[in-house]
Amino acid sequence: MSIGKFKRKYKEWESKVAHILEKFPFTRNSDELLYLMLIKIYYPDVLRKLGVAALHEWIPEKLAEELPKFETISRIRRKLNERGLYLPTDPEVLRRRRRGEEVWRSGIVRV
Repeated sequence: MSIGKFKRKYKEWESKVAHILEKFPFTRNSDELLYLMLIKIYYPDVLRKLGVAALHEWIPEKLAEELPKFETISRIRRKLNERGLYLPTDPEVLRRRRRGEEVWRSGIVRV
């Protein structure tokens, strides 16, 4: 995928992630739930095909290519959180994420 195409897709995914985080606050506490809701809302055709593939316990590569990568969606959520948007609704999740960020940043300073 070209850089220009990726940037366009990224902006599209960012808009979709923001919409889900705003409309379904429970997804702010779990990247897994966020990703599943993204697929359910924006990729229903893939989800239907996935139901058939799940019977075989594998996902065809061509089908997987239609979806954004989980890590990309997780990263978009983190970037939105860095701007103070769509923070977790569960105080424990917020505490763990902030602690993880502190540990990560302290490791960078030491390098």
